[in-house]
Amino acid sequence: MFISIETKKGKGLHKTFGKAEGGSFNTYAQSLGVQGEKGLLNYHVVGSRIQSAGAPTTPSRLLSRIQGKADNPLHQESFSGRFGGGRESAHVSFFTRYLSRRLGFRPSPVDLQPYRQNLSESFNRLQGYLENRTASWRHEIGLGYYQSDLSNKRIPFDRIDRKGTQGQIDWRQTIEATDQLQFQLNSDVCEETLYRQGDKVSPSRTQTSHGGVGGSLIVKPKENLMIVGSTRVDKYASIPVTTTYRMGTEYSFEKIVVKGGVGTAFKAPTLQQRFNLDPFFSGNPNLRPERSFGWDIGGERSFFQKRLSVGVTLFQNRIRDLIVSSNDRKTLVNMDRSRTQGLEGVMRFHLTPEWTLELAHTYTQSWDEKTARPLIGNPLNKTTFRMTGQITPDWQISGHMFYIGPRDTFNAVTFMRGRTSSYTIFGAETSYQINEALQVYGRGENILNRHYQSPTDFQQPGLGLYAGLRTRW
Repeated sequence: MFISIETKKGKGLHKTFGKAEGGSFNTYAQSLGVQGEKGLLNYHVVGSRIQSAGAPTTPSRLLSRIQGKADNPLHQESFSGRFGGGRESAHVSFFTRYLSRRLGFRPSPVDLQPYRQNLSESFNRLQGYLENRTASWRHEIGLGYYQSDLSNKRIPFDRIDRKGTQGQIDWRQTIEATDQLQFQLNSDVCEETLYRQGDKVSPSRTQTSHGGVGGSLIVKPKENLMIVGSTRVDKYASIPVTTTYRMGTEYSFEKIVVKGGVGTAFKAPTLQQRFNLDPFFSGNPNLRPERSFGWDIGGERSFFQKRLSVGVTLFQNRIRDLIVSSNDRKTLVNMDRSRTQGLEGVMRFHLTPEWTLELAHTYTQSWDEKTARPLIGNPLNKTTFRMTGQITPDWQISGHMFYIGPRDTFNAVTFMRGRTSSYTIFGAETSYQINEALQVYGRGENILNRHYQSPTDFQQPGLGLYAGLRTRW
C-alpha cells in the first residue's frame, strides 16, 4: 500500500502560526505556517527547519579509537501543504511534502571516519472525493508519486547514491446499506523503481510492480454486537497471487467489552532488501515474502462511573519466512518459522477531569522455532506510564516513563550476538498559555541522565532539555 502523508485541512479565517525552539546538543528548530479557507477553497502550508550537533553514539571507553568529533550533526528543512476545493460532498485535494536533510553518522561507533548523508524526499498526491445525496455511497480515488534521492559519502572517499521512486493509483468505495450493514471495497496498482550507483558500485536499475483488490464487511446485528470480516488479494511481480483475511468481533454487556479476531498477513520484501548494494549492506534477491497467522482475544472493564478502565489482551502470531539480518549483519535472510505470543495490559485512571494516569505493560515471548533462540531486538517485558494534567486552565504538565527489559541484540562494533541490559527512561513536558496568541513550553528527555546502550556499544542520548515558544495570530 502507498504511504499517505496528509497535512491538516485549512479551516476558518486566515491564521498564521509558528514555533521556535532551542536546547541540548546545540539544537535549534523553527517552523512557520498559514492556514484557512475562503469560499470553496482551503489551504494549509507549513515550513520547518532544524539543526543539531547530534548526540554522540560512541561510548567514552571507545572514543580513543575514532578520529574527529563524535557528534552526528543534522540539518533539515521541510515543506508540506494541502490545497483543496469543493463542497463536503464533492471535493478535490492536493497534498505535497518535501524534505531535505544533511546528516553525519557512523555505521559503527568506532568507524575511523564519519559518513555524510544527503537525503531529499518529495511526496505528491492528488485525491478526489464524491458521495451521493444521502452519503451512503462514498468514493475516494487518489494518484500519488513519491521520490527519494539518497547519497552517502565516506570522508574523503566512497560515495554511494541511491534513488527510489514509487507511483500509485488507488480507489476506495464505502457503501452503507443500512445502519447495521456497511461494505468497503478498495483496489490499488503500484510501480516502484530503485537506481544505484557509486564510486565502487556499478550502476544498476531494478523495478517491480504490484496491485491488489480487497473488501470488508461490517455487520451490527445488535446494538452491543459488531462483526467484521475482510479479505484482500495481492499480486507482486515474481510472487504468486496471495490471499489474506481477517475476522473479528466485539461484544459488550454491562461494563465489559470483549474483543477478538483471527487472520493472516503477507509482506513482500522491498526492492532495497532484495537488490541494494553498498559497503554496509547487500540485498538478497532470493528473499521470500513473510507470511503469518495470528489471533488475539481480550476484554476491557470500567469502574467508578468509567473513571477507571482496565483491559487485557492475549495474542499469538506464527510467522513463516520472517526477514531478519544475517549473522554478519551484511545482508538479510529468511527465518523458516518463528512465533510471538504474549499478553498486554492497559489501565487508565481519570483522577479528576484535569488529571489522567495511564499504565501499559506488554509481555512478549518471541523465538525462532528451529533453534529456540529469542528473536533479535524483542524484549520480554516493556512498560510505559504517562501522566497528564492541568495545574491551572493555562498551565499544563505531563510526564512519562518508558521501560525496556533485557533482550538479544547484535553488538554495534563486533556484530556478535549478545544480551542488552534493561533500561528505564523518564521524561516531562510543560506548557503555559500566556494569551490567545502566545504559548511557552519546555520538555526534558531522559531527565535522570540514564546512560544506556541500545544495541551494545551504541550510546543513546543522555539528558536533553528544550524550551520554545508557539504563536498564532
